[in-house]
Amino acid sequence: MQPPPSRSRSRAVRAVASVVALAAAMIGLAAPSSHAASGTTYYVATTGSDANPGTSAGPFQTIQHCANVAVAGDTCLIDSGTYRETVTPPSSGSAGSPITFASAPGATVTVDGTNPVTGWTLDSGQIYKAPVTLAGTGTAPYSSTEYPSDSDLWANQIFSLGSLVPEAAYPPASSNPWAPSSFISSGWTSTRSGSTVTCTTAPCTTVLSGTLTDNSFPALGDLTGATVVMAGSWVANSSTVTSGDLDGTNKTLNLSFPASDGHVEPGGYSTKFYMVGKKAFLTGPNAWYYDAGAQELYYWPPSGNTPVGVTAKARNYGFDLNDRSYITVQGVNLFATSVTTDANSSNDILNGINAQYLSTWQTSQYETSMNYAGVYDANHRDDSGILLHGTDDTLENSTIQYSMGNGVSIDGTGSVVTNNLIANVAYGGTYTAAVAVDVGSSNATISDNTMHSTGRDVVNMNTSVYPNNGYQNIRVDYNNMYDYAKIDFDLGAVYTCCDTAYTGTRIDHNWIHDPAQIGNGFHFDNGSYGMTVDHNVIWNLDGGNGINFGGFTQSGLSLPYLTAQFTNNTIVSGSGEAIEEYYANANQVGNTTMENNILDGAHPAGQTYGYIAGGTPNETDDLVTTESQNGAAPNPLYTNAAAGDFTLQSTSPAVDAGAAVPPLTNGFSGSAPDQGAYESGQTPWVPGCAMTQCTVTRLPQSQLSVESADSQETVSQNDAATNAIDGSPSSMWVTDWSQSPVPQLPHDIQLNLGSTQSVECLYYLPRQDGVTNGTIANYAVYTSTDGSTWGSPVATGTWTTTSAEESACFAPTTAHYIELKALSEVNGNPWTSAAEISVGIVPTAAPTLLPQSQLSVESADSQETVSQNDAATNAIDGNPSSMWVTDWSQSPVPQLPHDIQLNLGSTRTVQCLYYLPRQDGVTNGTIAKYAVYTSTDGSTWGSPVATGTWSTTSSQESACFAPTTAHYIELKALSEVNGNPWTSAAEISVGVTS
Repeated sequence: MQPPPSRSRSRAVRAVASVVALAAAMIGLAAPSSHAASGTTYYVATTGSDANPGTSAGPFQTIQHCANVAVAGDTCLIDSGTYRETVTPPSSGSAGSPITFASAPGATVTVDGTNPVTGWTLDSGQIYKAPVTLAGTGTAPYSSTEYPSDSDLWANQIFSLGSLVPEAAYPPASSNPWAPSSFISSGWTSTRSGSTVTCTTAPCTTVLSGTLTDNSFPALGDLTGATVVMAGSWVANSSTVTSGDLDGTNKTLNLSFPASDGHVEPGGYSTKFYMVGKKAFLTGPNAWYYDAGAQELYYWPPSGNTPVGVTAKARNYGFDLNDRSYITVQGVNLFATSVTTDANSSNDILNGINAQYLSTWQTSQYETSMNYAGVYDANHRDDSGILLHGTDDTLENSTIQYSMGNGVSIDGTGSVVTNNLIANVAYGGTYTAAVAVDVGSSNATISDNTMHSTGRDVVNMNTSVYPNNGYQNIRVDYNNMYDYAKIDFDLGAVYTCCDTAYTGTRIDHNWIHDPAQIGNGFHFDNGSYGMTVDHNVIWNLDGGNGINFGGFTQSGLSLPYLTAQFTNNTIVSGSGEAIEEYYANANQVGNTTMENNILDGAHPAGQTYGYIAGGTPNETDDLVTTESQNGAAPNPLYTNAAAGDFTLQSTSPAVDAGAAVPPLTNGFSGSAPDQGAYESGQTPWVPGCAMTQCTVTRLPQSQLSVESADSQETVSQNDAATNAIDGSPSSMWVTDWSQSPVPQLPHDIQLNLGSTQSVECLYYLPRQDGVTNGTIANYAVYTSTDGSTWGSPVATGTWTTTSAEESACFAPTTAHYIELKALSEVNGNPWTSAAEISVGIVPTAAPTLLPQSQLSVESADSQETVSQNDAATNAIDGNPSSMWVTDWSQSPVPQLPHDIQLNLGSTRTVQCLYYLPRQDGVTNGTIAKYAVYTSTDGSTWGSPVATGTWSTTSSQESACFAPTTAHYIELKALSEVNGNPWTSAAEISVGVTS
């Protein structure tokens, strides 16, 4: 899923950050921090020697040696290369004079947590083995130590040529952490036995027994000692197989696990499982197994050839900043490692970090001293990801991807996480998140981040321990959060719990949308209270509620349940309730203050939202509607809900309909604040990070089409070029490999963007099946406005051999077509492959709707005026209940295509055409394929500025394109959703930027 079209940013700090980041990128450094160092600059290079003086002519070889000599104000300037070490500075910097570790201008520096594995010999079949000492012992192959030391790994992690190789598992795992095929999700059952299945109060020392049965189990042999991981409920958990020989007849394994919460244990709510820890699971290519007793690594390479370029995780931390202050790490890549700070750390800055594969494990981190055996409060929640656990530490301008646990863990005071991209994290299914904040934290800021693709929540502020110190003055603002809930359920993009005060905490100006499966926007669970929630936009929750807000009367505590202030939020929840309150007393309903919200979704009959029956809401000036659920009035008149634009049209009933709520509504326009998250007459705010990878908006894959490909494999299997734009990473385009002679490089694929756009990036996702055949190394990217004239490449370069997504970004270029040319392949083979190719365009200011009264119909090829008044002018009369329909009562009926041309009243900069299908419940005439043209004189139209296919819904559709000067616009209907010859439209409107 992709973010909606971006709109202009209104906060000056973002514009400044973007300019600084861009300027820094031009010289090869991350954006500089605000702390200037004045001291000695030392130089580090992989070709140097630690016996050198550390000058540019005689650099050190290791970053650690530079750290050993650096004092406050000094800088370690690092040349390109891979540094396999943990950097532990023995000294701190000071205020105004930090110790800085920075990549040299133009350098690519990677601090790598892995070591090479060599000495491979053939074991049997296509499985190779190598002697190597990795983590684990014969009796304890996995660890779950809290806050582990640098070498105490929770689990091993193996890479081949930089690509993740999954551990041998049942079912076979994928290198894609979200692959559904990595779980068994049907046909199995589990049980448990024991006197106490749920341990609500520590200590939790009871050990339970249970079973796992699956009649589809193959003959895998004796699995005693294997680890079973169950997921898909509230939290993932692990069990140990105590006995069970899957001999082909027996289909049941016996399990052992701590008593934690009966809902999530075997016999509970889990919906899927996998198993690891046995060589019997090594049944196919691209997988490994480590025999910790014999200290041998077994690997089945995808190629079947002797493994090369294999590395194994060896270090948890690339930088150990525990007990250190005023340390800056800038412009450094982290691979299979992380950064740690502790309670004695302060004023450490991580700036321009690019971190991948931060944390991994295979077993739950049970903690007997915690309620529920720690499955919610421990379980790698506080000690995975980047650890900001001190005072006034900062992570900024960075990219964090691929962590089984957190992207970032906050524990302390004054932590700042700002302007980062955090994605593909928390796929372990525990209470980890893109950012997890530990109870007792204060004055933390989580701001201007783009955070997506998480197993559970995006921001997690949870504890099940009472009494506790609560959360103080946490600010979560201007973040773009989406594609969460990929593993678990009963959650929210922002999740809080339990019996806990969030004093001074404000959550505002965030976008929350498009969870991977049913998910709530905010889930303030079981006794969370005290937060202010304002100016958030929540939509597309797949049946989830906008806000779940729970008391916890079962606890027997006397706490101010349901206390919160919800102001100026726009919640579009469709069939889910906009707000639901639960587990509280009716007299606590009034603790919730509701003002100036747009509550657009389901709600109980006779109630404005789902509060406790018999309660009296403390509610004023909300716009309550079910428009998103069933189209009922009042209609808030969003600018373009289908495109995720919930700003208001000038005629919206929410404009000036709110009340002043100082200071939250200070600075409003008009006679009163608007209802909802946006204030009309002001530049719409936009959340998310300002780096290129965040500000570039991706065109939907559905808008792309393959114009041509020089080669594709369609004989031996379906590896057609269209697979590269189908939105599914599991399919792929592969050039012809089964015929003779095999077509040689270079290979190319040309894509039609559907409209003329300002293009800035091409994204390339290599094949995701663990095989590197066809993975592009050297490449060139071309653009064209007409599909014929291509000119010089807009980008060239070399991509790596990892399975992670690569990008080629360039100066914004006007284009209707884009070409990716593969010049070489990582293994020297003649093929090319791609799982997905996508395109990034420059976000532009949100277009303003021209008043319908300013439009006039210049011409229409056909209209029905005999049997009823379906004239073309109905399409611009501002009345959705009337419509334009082409002639259907005469014979012969005019055939497609049909067109309508509109006069804009003056020359404008046009960016969008909006199409509202007929609203009477009939789909006859609803446009499927379309083309949009513009003209300055009404005679010369040229090529279409946009083409595509709309859906069969009754919702408003849009066709947006690069800003174009025009006085006239034409909509041409090329096909109809039912295959009929008619065309219809309730309203056609036009978006302009000037």
